Amino acid sequence: MFLFFKQASNPGKYILRLRIMDIRTGRKASILTMLLRELPGKFLSGFLTLGFGYAWALFNPNRQTLHDKIAQTVVIKESSYIKKSEHAYSA
Repeated sequence: MFLFFKQASNPGKYILRLRIMDIRTGRKASILTMLLRELPGKFLSGFLTLGFGYAWALFNPNRQTLHDKIAQTVVIKESSYIKKSEHAYSA
């Protein structure tokens, strides 16, 4: 499981080439941010809000769920992250 946290992902996101990014810095989410997002964040998103925390993404312009808002993260496709990184270094 540590491998997925280090890659700013979880098993499903890893397979789909999605990454969890820190919205404040634009970098991969840290391990502590991932733990905040996965443990108390997903508990609040799913259990305490009766699943509305996940539906929140339908109404959020950044498609963030409640646990993303709590951890200040956003999920992006890995290819768009790579393109932005390459563009930043080519300037």
